[in-house]
Amino acid sequence: MSDTPQKTSTAPQTRKSQRPEAVDYLLGLGLFVLGGEVVHQGLQVATSLFNRHIMVGQLSKSLAERGTEYPQAFMDLASYAAIAGTTMFSLLIIGLLAWMLALLRTPQRHSGTARRLWFAFSLYFTFRLLMVFLVAPAGADAPDWLYVLDGSVQILVGSAAAMLVYFTSKEDTLNYTGELEQLRKLEAEQRRELERRKEAARERNKRDKGDKRDKQGEGNKRSAKDQADTKSGRTSGRGKHRG
Repeated sequence: MSDTPQKTSTAPQTRKSQRPEAVDYLLGLGLFVLGGEVVHQGLQVATSLFNRHIMVGQLSKSLAERGTEYPQAFMDLASYAAIAGTTMFSLLIIGLLAWMLALLRTPQRHSGTARRLWFAFSLYFTFRLLMVFLVAPAGADAPDWLYVLDGSVQILVGSAAAMLVYFTSKEDTLNYTGELEQLRKLEAEQRRELERRKEAARERNKRDKGDKRDKQGEGNKRSAKDQADTKSGRTSGRGKHRG
């Protein structure tokens, strides 16, 4: 009975020891990015609630220019629905990334897809980091400390994402997900296909050369026959002349 807990406790350690160091860093940074994104979405909801009346005013003005008016209660409901919709969509993306990160814990069939998805979103988070310094909020009523806090979170997430771009592209990670082996198989298949094409081209050249030799041989035979016929004709002509 004392051996069973030891076996169950060493199983996670065995799986962890099979992962390269780059994948361990990838998983840790991925968890940090997910946590930062959850905080960022919460701050975004707070900012949107502070600026909700500005959004409602702009929408009402746009509808008034088109000659359409809606009750204020409907506009308020639409603004809350828009905030809830964008938040739910962002949380779905975070949930998808969390699922992909869980797939990377052990090498399996979809590990390559998970790595590529994290690579793509890491590029997006890194690009968003640059936008924090390039774009300044205008016409907003949210307090400054909220923007500072949200910007700080985005900077931390973007910095971690920049490191994720590196770790998701390392050779150890590609070998862990099986993509490197697939790439090698694809290259080997391409080389075999190239060799088959070269061999087929050589066979065609041999056949073409053989056909050319056959034609030349037939031409030589015909010319030799013509020469023989010419000689025989001359000989018979001389015999008749002598007779």
